Amino acid sequence: MGCGRSRPKAELVRFVAGPGGVLERDPAGTRPGRGAYLCRADGAAGAPSPAPECARRALERRGFQRALRRPVRVDGHVIDLDSTGS
Repeated sequence: MGCGRSRPKAELVRFVAGPGGVLERDPAGTRPGRGAYLCRADGAAGAPSPAPECARRALERRGFQRALRRPVRVDGHVIDLDSTGS
């Protein structure tokens, strides 16, 4: 969604629209509904984090809204906006 590259599912981070249209991570990939995927950051410890360059492009191009086919609100705790350069 961000960079447009095809990758194996294990190398992606899944996001879904939660209650009220708030973007949420789905690390297990089991939440119901449409998902939006970003490349996983290399060497990310703990919860999977999206690659900063992919996250930046997805935010700039409104990729989450297009992929999820609905308006969503992206909070800073879901995607670390400081590390993406936004």
